[in-house]
Amino acid sequence: MTAASTTAHRAAVAPERPVKLACQRLWKVFGAPADRLAQDKNAFAGARDSVLADVRSRGGMPAVIDASFEVGTGEIFVIMGLSGSGTSTMVRCL
Repeated sequence: MTAASTTAHRAAVAPERPVKLACQRLWKVFGAPADRLAQDKNAFAGARDSVLADVRSRGGMPAVIDASFEVGTGEIFVIMGLSGSGTSTMVRCL
């Protein structure tokens, strides 16, 4: 889901609830190029697939890839995934 489609979906499901937590285009990369990528303001500005290819070509290991979500007041939000899928890493980033 893109950030725009996440926002549109949320507006359709719970339009009256104000957003308490929003996360857009979160990336977490491990490996040698992680520090260089973090300093480059344009490193994650492109399309998801091209950014992912660039990160991998530089030797990076992406753990969280372009995650976006919004949590409204009073909502229960669960981050769930298989072992090794990046769920704990994403929570630590928050």
